[in-house]
Amino acid sequence: MMTFTHRLALGILVLTFVACGGVAGDDTSGSTGNSGLKGGKADEWGPSDDPRLFSGTLEYRLDALPREGEAESAPWAGSYWPVYEDSVNKRWAGLESYSPAEKYGQAFGIDGVEDAVSLAHGIDAHRARRKSCKTSSDCSGPGDGRCSKRRFGPSGSLASDDDEGVCIPTWWGICHAWTPAAILEPEPKYPVTKNGVEFKVNDIKALITLAYDRTASKFISLRCNTDSGDLEYDLYDRPVDAECKNTNPGTLHVILANYLGIMKQAFAEDRTFDDEVWNQPVRSFKVTEMTELTPQEANMKVGVEEVPAPGQVVEFEGQVLADDAGEWHHAGPYSVVAGNTVKATLAASSTAENRASLYVRFGAQPDEVEFDCGPTSEASNEDCELLVPTGQSQLYISVLAHSGTPEFSVEADLNSGNVVAVSDTYMFNDNARQLFFVVTEVKYISESDSNEDGNLAASIDDYTRTDTYQYILELDDGGAIIGGEWIGSSKKKHPDFLWLPIGRHNVPVAGGKITYENIKALLDESQTEFSGEEEPTGPATSIDHLATTGHVEVGEMAGYSIEVRANQSIVVRTECASDIDLYVRMNVKPSEALYDQRAYTHSGSETLTVVPSASGTLYIGVHGYEAGGFSVYTADE
Repeated sequence: MMTFTHRLALGILVLTFVACGGVAGDDTSGSTGNSGLKGGKADEWGPSDDPRLFSGTLEYRLDALPREGEAESAPWAGSYWPVYEDSVNKRWAGLESYSPAEKYGQAFGIDGVEDAVSLAHGIDAHRARRKSCKTSSDCSGPGDGRCSKRRFGPSGSLASDDDEGVCIPTWWGICHAWTPAAILEPEPKYPVTKNGVEFKVNDIKALITLAYDRTASKFISLRCNTDSGDLEYDLYDRPVDAECKNTNPGTLHVILANYLGIMKQAFAEDRTFDDEVWNQPVRSFKVTEMTELTPQEANMKVGVEEVPAPGQVVEFEGQVLADDAGEWHHAGPYSVVAGNTVKATLAASSTAENRASLYVRFGAQPDEVEFDCGPTSEASNEDCELLVPTGQSQLYISVLAHSGTPEFSVEADLNSGNVVAVSDTYMFNDNARQLFFVVTEVKYISESDSNEDGNLAASIDDYTRTDTYQYILELDDGGAIIGGEWIGSSKKKHPDFLWLPIGRHNVPVAGGKITYENIKALLDESQTEFSGEEEPTGPATSIDHLATTGHVEVGEMAGYSIEVRANQSIVVRTECASDIDLYVRMNVKPSEALYDQRAYTHSGSETLTVVPSASGTLYIGVHGYEAGGFSVYTADE
């Protein structure tokens, strides 16, 4: 595994989002990156998209990285609860039903939940900043979206065209909250009844999604805040703005191969590179093509082309006026060589009132009678391509106005076909020693409709979509990935940023009206099918306890599980002569980043006490900070 002589401070950010996922605030996490290289252009990843912002123990050697991988626990499909529908205030099962927010207030005896949801996460949150409206015809401007209104107007009856709404883009929502919830929390399985109120699976999804509106995450790359139509591009059709050019494809490849290929862990992406933000959980990847390239081949893939030799192209522009005899613009003479090919092109304003023609002649200035190449049509854009005759050494080029006052430009290549070849030195990273053309398929989870109820695990493939990316990977002399270049359509269709959710930030939901603890209890109860109000606990002897031995290498996680009962206290402990750590998580296998509890002292004797809020599967992970054999036990407290 590639190691570094210095350590990075991995930035853990609290991401604050607007719309479907706009980050408010800058990435302030530190990194040394690979910027400031000597000589030439350097397109290695920089401080903002260094893979070490996710982890300092990643594999970078291309020949050691898997070419495909998938998250062990596939993220679940859920709605992004659009703002224009007032978020989780939507009565998704019909107007005669209740919304997830209404049900929460009824079950837990809390007034004003819907108003708080709208003010913090829905329509009312945007009244002061967005255009007001009565109908969607009032929202006809760029980015206006549609006219959005609370379900009930001020009179208490269903909202009508007479009630005032606000223009809200339809893509605004809480996909930034659904994405981490779908990665970090198990999908609800069954309806739950609480204090006489039935929460369907989709109600629980809505509430646990809202609970992740603020997420503690590790973040790679900058956010592009520019509409794709307003972006500037360089000579090779790449965005000039660094915020819209990254994520670097080398960074993406390293993260895909390490997290999905090695760790089997999902992460998140904003899959659109411009100002729109569509956060999606990434499920799997597969490299479908990988071919080593010469530096010249790699340059051409990026977009470097052969160009005419210096000094052989002439250009001029101007404007000519058409009087009774017409006006001429003459240029030349230009030196040419017999046997070479000359190519001249006229571009002029072409309307019925403005028309001009191109004339070319060897040895003398052309006119309407004497020329070697002249008007070929009524159009104003014309080309002349001629072989320089024997004995000729001078070329004259002229433009004649036929009508109006046409503006024009002329470009002439005095030795067409004589080009400077594409460089055989790679032009985009001086430190690159090997170059590979790569095609990779990335599968992500898409949103489900907000009207769709039920656990969707059996049909998760129906919600899985695929993006295909093409890029150049740049390797150093040790075979490690150090950067890359997007190529082809991927220059404008690639992820804007990547992020790794590691937990929810403990901030109030809906102004404090909704608590994560209440939602989590509903979620835990939904993992087991039970028709009553209270979950039976059962006797302690009903637990089939664990007592086994195992061995882990450094960085390896050994996994075990037991079935547990609600409210029954369980002790989990390890014994080991080496330094190992203990992780537990209900209903989902734990990882170093994702767990409910962990014990990580400097010894191998770790102990955790777990009190499940609902019956289910307790997953236990033993992680090797050092390699060694161990024993792991569970028992009643």
